[in-house]
Amino acid sequence: MTEIKEKLTRIRAVRGGNRGVTAKLINEAEGLLKEEILERDIILDMLLMKKPWEIKESPNKLNIAYAVEYLAQDADLRDYFGWLMHDLELKQDETTRTIIYCQTIKQCAMLYAIFRELLGKHIFVGNEEDPRNVLVEMLHSCTPVTNKENILQSFQLERGGTIRVLIATRAFGMGVDCKGVHNIIHIGPPKNIEAYMQETGRAGRDGSPSMAYILYKGILLNHVDSDIKLCAK
Repeated sequence: MTEIKEKLTRIRAVRGGNRGVTAKLINEAEGLLKEEILERDIILDMLLMKKPWEIKESPNKLNIAYAVEYLAQDADLRDYFGWLMHDLELKQDETTRTIIYCQTIKQCAMLYAIFRELLGKHIFVGNEEDPRNVLVEMLHSCTPVTNKENILQSFQLERGGTIRVLIATRAFGMGVDCKGVHNIIHIGPPKNIEAYMQETGRAGRDGSPSMAYILYKGILLNHVDSDIKLCAK
């Protein structure tokens, strides 16, 4: 976050000496957000912009279907991902590429552990324990740089990338050109609708029919904006 604010401050300094700079700088600023989602008003304030002209485009994708499912208090996540594990066992690296977004590192690690436990040797292509051929990976802010680079490289390959399921926090940030992703699953909704649209927008970039799911418990709505509460309900 500190690095992002420093870069925004430099953009602000440029604008201070050039009143002709327009709101397109906001796009530049948003491109810096690798692991954090800053509110629009905060960005405008940091860039000294007062009632700027804005050019907007709807982020809605007609090829993405959205679904919401409420999790019971005693819900076992194993029951909700059995279909995906079944696909991984049968289809291996032909499984539909899926991103599962978790709200915390702990939640991310717990779900990853469930996949490893239940899939066993089937978590590898050909059932041979080679880390280069793993089908399920995890990515968050504490993921080693080398692992993160390998994951990003795999997800930018239309063919040849073996990772089919990525369990991640929002550390899987903006600016990654994901190839062949057709399922997005959120364990609990993100904080606001902007983050949700950005994360679900990774699906269906090739125009193919895709799905976006939210799985949530009531307590997971306590710290989100009102617009995302309406979306979840």
